[in-house]
Amino acid sequence: MKAKMRGRIFGMLIIALILCIGAAAAFMRGGRRDVGMDEASFHYVALGDSIPNGYSVSEEQDMEGYPRILTEELREVKGDSVSFSEYTKNGITADGLCERYLSDVKVQEEIKNADLVTVTAGANDILKRCRELYKEIFGEDAKVQDMETFFSAFQKRMAENPELAAKAAEIMKGWRWEEFEEDWKRMMDSIQKNRKKSCRVIVTTLYNPVGEKEGFRMLNLYIEQQIGRVNDIIMEYQEVYGYQAADIREAGMEEHLQADGLHPDGDGQRIIAGRVWSLFMKERL
Repeated sequence: MKAKMRGRIFGMLIIALILCIGAAAAFMRGGRRDVGMDEASFHYVALGDSIPNGYSVSEEQDMEGYPRILTEELREVKGDSVSFSEYTKNGITADGLCERYLSDVKVQEEIKNADLVTVTAGANDILKRCRELYKEIFGEDAKVQDMETFFSAFQKRMAENPELAAKAAEIMKGWRWEEFEEDWKRMMDSIQKNRKKSCRVIVTTLYNPVGEKEGFRMLNLYIEQQIGRVNDIIMEYQEVYGYQAADIREAGMEEHLQADGLHPDGDGQRIIAGRVWSLFMKERL
């Protein structure tokens, strides 16, 4: 009888011990999981046009946009706890970003949780004006997405009729950028309203795809002025909205473009990623 009682007590102690060990293990696993998902997690949101979208002129070649390159860098530093959300679209303008993405509740929630937000916009606002200019002067639509063809056609037609060059210059001289400025402020108002205080916001400036290409110098003067105006707006609002500008104006991007003469090739994307990464890490050191 006593032997049976001792056996029963011993069995109960063993069961209790197993339950205690199981509970402790579950607690330890739960603790590690919480740290991994919450305290150690890092959320990155990318907003922008075809450049961060990784546009490729060749259907056979995949292009990795600079946000994905940045995500790989972040995961090298922070591990697999880095999450990445991408809201980018080919051809989108600053106004389009406001209407399509920043007014979306889902995107707003993503920004609320973000530790890093990058923004690239403005190039399509200029291209839209160039498309309108081409149609106004020549009376037909231009395939502006192919900058080599666009500028070549422009240059050829103006050489045939110098009066068109003067007309184009006069029109471009009168371009005003208040509408873009308001769209830029709307973008940044939305991001500032939704982001947490510790979130880093890094925007990229615009580069000049024409550069010093032979035959485009006359047009380049006017294009450079317009890009400069947009970049001035981007730089002007840094302190107002607390973002940082990764400046790629002097990065030599015109030497790292795809066949369309506009979008970055793989090296160009890595240059942009490098500028953003350097700015991000500099603040951390």
